[in-house]
Amino acid sequence: MKSYILIAGDFVPNDTGNYNDTDSLYCKTLTAEINGADHFIVNLEAPVTKSSKLVHKSGPNLKLDNLSVGDLNSFGITDAKLANNHMMDFGIQGLKDTIEFCEKSAIRHCGAGLNQNSAKRALELKLEDKSVALINICENEFGAVDGDVGGVSGYDLPSLIRQLKLAKSQFDFVIIAFHCGVEHLAIPRPRLVNECRLLAELGADLIVCHHTHTPSAYEVHDGCQIFYGIGNFYFPGNKHDFKWNRGLLVKVSITDEGRLDGELLYTKQSSEKYCVEILNTIEEKELTGFLEKQNECLTSVDVLNDKWMKYCSEVENEFLTLVYFPFIAWPMRILSRFSLFKRIAFPLFRVAVRKNLITCESHYEVLQSIHANYYKKRQASKNEK
Repeated sequence: MKSYILIAGDFVPNDTGNYNDTDSLYCKTLTAEINGADHFIVNLEAPVTKSSKLVHKSGPNLKLDNLSVGDLNSFGITDAKLANNHMMDFGIQGLKDTIEFCEKSAIRHCGAGLNQNSAKRALELKLEDKSVALINICENEFGAVDGDVGGVSGYDLPSLIRQLKLAKSQFDFVIIAFHCGVEHLAIPRPRLVNECRLLAELGADLIVCHHTHTPSAYEVHDGCQIFYGIGNFYFPGNKHDFKWNRGLLVKVSITDEGRLDGELLYTKQSSEKYCVEILNTIEEKELTGFLEKQNECLTSVDVLNDKWMKYCSEVENEFLTLVYFPFIAWPMRILSRFSLFKRIAFPLFRVAVRKNLITCESHYEVLQSIHANYYKKRQASKNEK
């Protein structure tokens, strides 16, 4: 029987499912696939902790305080990716608790740590008689590791290229798992496509992205399969949302030609039955049709840019309001729908200044540093209370 690795997307078992009854978690076909895998890897999208000391951030603070040692083993999980935008929702204590939980459960992990070296360290996987490095990173939202201050492995392209180069010298294959993308958007952002293609050209053997909570486009570039979004594996929430409840499992094996190959398994989650199932024929046809439509954006740069700019125009008011009027966001969102208000609040003669501050790399880094410093001060003031 051919050896393989199964890679899944976002995993947050925050409901009241019975995690000790393996047969109730998956359909029989999926159970067989998971049990047959050399490694079954999920993105653990929340810390496993009892801590109540949440960090200051935008968006919800998630945690898994309902799990006991052994529960993740019941899911068949062997390895966990920790680099995501929720792992640090309860600070260093939440991360420490999660690492301790994984180690007690004999679940190996990567993508986060109590210092730079441990957070950035690749996880070694075995596939047949070959070694595979799993590099896990996430976009820089909250909680990126900073020197000896623990956190998640935040994305930095030069650092990632160095990681990739080192891994290529030490392992037979390299897989990059990247927590990234625009939530609920089924097409990848243009810069992500460009950078993933660069990583493929530099030697990555397979790239898997998650975070968007929807299956997304995929392609082969320079011999490397790139999956721009594999959706949720198990994240109970939107019971009737098609994209939220559909996911992709990447079944990775070695071809006869000696390359990595990722075969897709199509899944759905049920919040009512607390389980994940393989799609039936009709459901699979519906999902593959959806994916084919998303893949159209990768046929040319112009097609992708057109789709991206259409999305940007749809969220323009929301983003401008959040950036320039965050203290009164709700009424400003309403006012921003009126053209006269937009001409007054966002005058065209200031567009060049704003564009220069955001698109110029040097100016943007200044803005990033200023905001990061304000965020640290805000977090420190909350910790003192």
